[in-house]
Amino acid sequence: MIRHLIIWLSLALFCASSSAAHAQPIRILTAQADGLDAVIGEPPPTDAQGKRLSQIADTLRPADADLVVIDGIPNRSHALKLAALLKPATYQLAVFSAFPNTNANRPAPASTTILSKRQPFGARSAEWRATGQIELPGGFAFAGFRSGTNAFCFYAADLPGDGASALNAAGDPLASRKRELAAQYLAHHIQWLGSTLSNQFTAFCVIGDFVTDPKTGRLENAGRALQQTGFGAWLAPSVPEPGSPMPPPYSALLARNISLQSSPTILAQRTLRQPVCVYEIHPGGKPGTFAAASTAGKTPKAARTPGAMVVSIWLGIILAVCAVTVGIWWALRRGNPGPSIFRQTKSSQLVLDVDEVPVIRPGESDPLRTEADMWKGRALDAEQQVEETHAHVRAGLLQRMHGLFRDHLVTWLSAQRGKLLTSHNSGVQQVLELEERLQRIQGNFQEQLRGRDQRITELEQEIQAKEKLIRKLLLARVNPSGEASRD
Repeated sequence: MIRHLIIWLSLALFCASSSAAHAQPIRILTAQADGLDAVIGEPPPTDAQGKRLSQIADTLRPADADLVVIDGIPNRSHALKLAALLKPATYQLAVFSAFPNTNANRPAPASTTILSKRQPFGARSAEWRATGQIELPGGFAFAGFRSGTNAFCFYAADLPGDGASALNAAGDPLASRKRELAAQYLAHHIQWLGSTLSNQFTAFCVIGDFVTDPKTGRLENAGRALQQTGFGAWLAPSVPEPGSPMPPPYSALLARNISLQSSPTILAQRTLRQPVCVYEIHPGGKPGTFAAASTAGKTPKAARTPGAMVVSIWLGIILAVCAVTVGIWWALRRGNPGPSIFRQTKSSQLVLDVDEVPVIRPGESDPLRTEADMWKGRALDAEQQVEETHAHVRAGLLQRMHGLFRDHLVTWLSAQRGKLLTSHNSGVQQVLELEERLQRIQGNFQEQLRGRDQRITELEQEIQAKEKLIRKLLLARVNPSGEASRD
């Protein structure tokens, strides 16, 4: 019985830890750095820039975000310095991307920095021009993270042009179309990545300067292009002080397979001109409809997530099962004592107490036989209850072990499939490199052949010219008089 209790407690701890591991929310912080001058190259930050980075780190540290997305960091060395200043939390530079400035209202430098507490399994940045399909300024940064057998993919989009002018009917009619093309390519990249990953579940999050019409609440065409692929949209909270000198670079968050734990909040601070927005998301939920938040001046607090409720339910069930098992065990031990006429001495010898044995008179029933039959019946009932309890426990344990074995098997198969895809991708990359080298060699060989053919043609022309000259000389030598008269 004690062994069964230990097994149940181990399973309880495993289930609680598994539920907690898959139910952790993700906190995303967005900000725009100012007071840092644009620099050329990758010089380390100066004393003034280091002091400004320290002020920015002091502002961002209380949020304790899992992902920090900042616009306006001059170069990679400044981004690494900021990651080091965010201690005691350990952040690493997942992506640093710098694109040509696409918004005249945004000051230089136009860059995106993503700092994360987790090690990304993949990260890159690409310009829209590099796609080979659309000739537009700007681009996007991408970082992917693993969470057990699941994956979380984060995109920071720098859309071309100004989102406010895209909604203005009197503005450039092509501005909205350009941003819509960029969003469509981003949706295509997300679909391709979702079909490539071998994870059981993949959540996607896109953040950028998606805007809405303040009068009608209509989302621009770029945001609607992502909504058509299953994304839900949430606006960043409004600026607490009106008259902001410039729009924020990350004005909305769009997510798929993600639910928002609480309304986006504004971090109370006086260091940065633009508000610092914090989102708390939970991968695995259903995205809500388009909504805007107006909470400002509050530090986000951890809400009671569905994952925490699942953990509480699991713990309650486990404690109830343990209490029932202990109660049954105690009842069986209490209801099955030894016969009262026998006692066990210190020397572990069974002694019969003759004084307590009743005297049987003729015509009377045997009390020992009656009591023995009673105890025998109780023992049979207790054994039957124990067997039923063991059957129930064994059935539940086998079902749980079957589920655990299936989960481990699926995890192992997913890992093997990931390794197979990795080896396949590396093989494809090597074949492409060999094909490129072969094309270069073939081009050089064909160029050499063309040069040799041209040289042979020139030599043949020279030989023909010399043959004509030789024939003329021979004719002149054979018939000098005719040649003279002809002259």
